[in-house]
Amino acid sequence: MTLPSVRWRIALGLALLLALLAVLDVTEIAAVLRRIDARWTLAAAGLMCTTTLIGAVGLHLLLNTERTLAFMSFLPLYWTAWAVGLVFPGQVGDMASITVGLRRHGLAPAVTLGRSMADKLVSLLLMVVFALWAVRQHLSPLLMGAFALCTVLGAMLLLVLLRHGGRLARHRIVEFLRKAMLEALLVWRRFPGRIAINAALTVLKICLSGLAYWCMFQAFGFHAAPAWDVITLVAVSSLVAYIPISFNGVGTAEAAGVALFSTVGVTPPSVLASYLVLRAIGLCLAWIPAGAWLLLARRRG
Repeated sequence: MTLPSVRWRIALGLALLLALLAVLDVTEIAAVLRRIDARWTLAAAGLMCTTTLIGAVGLHLLLNTERTLAFMSFLPLYWTAWAVGLVFPGQVGDMASITVGLRRHGLAPAVTLGRSMADKLVSLLLMVVFALWAVRQHLSPLLMGAFALCTVLGAMLLLVLLRHGGRLARHRIVEFLRKAMLEALLVWRRFPGRIAINAALTVLKICLSGLAYWCMFQAFGFHAAPAWDVITLVAVSSLVAYIPISFNGVGTAEAAGVALFSTVGVTPPSVLASYLVLRAIGLCLAWIPAGAWLLLARRRG
């Protein structure tokens, strides 16, 4: 039993997305998109930018324990890492990009990766808390089944890694990951204040990210969905994207969203349209500044 290859994950994600488009009727989705409200869409884009900046501040707190890395030097690296993470298969593209970028600032790759892992762990734990709230509030068999499925798949992936991890014992990557995990634990033990601030910023980031989806629902004319319910259901959908069975959650997150948001009265075509628009907005917001920064860096080099 092995993890799906990148090629199969891309194929699976795109196939699932195309299946959703076919089942929900492309013409109906197009009709939903035609009635989009630009003001609410701009609000969603603003919230996405804000959540990215908050994420940068939170990660900078953990990376800059020696106080040698200026935030304005770190921000372009973080923004570029966000852009890479949107197109790199899996949930580690952003961490790898930051690790490579910060090597030039004197931070060892294992140190950078370990502190980034600490940040990811805080985010994951808090998203689970938000998701559990959603399960508690919406005790439908569908939602309970989806959450249970995510838990089972996550446990299976962990077992696969534990079962085959011994085969990698002779490789240097194992030692590198061991150092990274020790660094993550060290940050948690030595800097509880920074972890606490990071956690508070992560709660704010999760809320604002969920509000971006709520704004998109408003943009398509669905004003009855409670903001808090949307925030917690987005957390469940985001956890699905962490399961590495498709390309960066493409298809799986949308399918989960379509199932989840039916519990608060949003129609499936509107949910899918919201997800697609937010993906497009995210790509533009991430890659336009990142592309400009990379272009300037190449000219200076």
